Amino acid sequence: MKNIGKLYVFILSGMLLVGCGKQTQSYLEVTQESEAHFETEEADTQTVQAKEEDGHILIYVCGEVNFPGVYELPAGSRIVDAVDAAGGLTDEAGQDYWNLAELLSDGQMICFPTEEEARERQESAGVAGTSGAGVQEDGRVNINTATLEQLMQLPGVGQTRGEAIIAYRQEHGDFSSAEDIMNVSGIGSALYEKMRDYIAVK
Repeated sequence: MKNIGKLYVFILSGMLLVGCGKQTQSYLEVTQESEAHFETEEADTQTVQAKEEDGHILIYVCGEVNFPGVYELPAGSRIVDAVDAAGGLTDEAGQDYWNLAELLSDGQMICFPTEEEARERQESAGVAGTSGAGVQEDGRVNINTATLEQLMQLPGVGQTRGEAIIAYRQEHGDFSSAEDIMNVSGIGSALYEKMRDYIAVK
């Protein structure tokens, strides 16, 4: 009986040890996986935070450039930097179409037309903006009558935004209020705050 009792205790102890071993192994695996997952998430978060702190922006450069595409540039970059990133302009590009010193904004598209296309667009925009005095006596720009060149005098307005303003008023008619300029693609509340003291509608 003593031998049988000892054998029973030995078997029972072995079962408990095996069970504990499996439980411990499972716990370690779960713990290690959790720690690895946490470390990965923490690393990803740090990468995103570092990128945000660096202040980078994404710009789409297309048209008459050697290597069209989306480029990541430091915040505060100018159009000339986007052109350099895209390998420079082609021989057919209308080089004066953009103000190369203009500041870039995140998500902006810079498209260089050919010289002929640039000439046609400038002539069309100029005609569309000759219905009245573009600049008032107080120096404010009338966004309903200003030419492309006059619109480009506004803070944050370059070639593309100027043409977008003219295209909008051609399609929808005159702006009824200065705030309506925010209906133009590419002009949000932040940019409006910069130009609000420089624009008029009458």
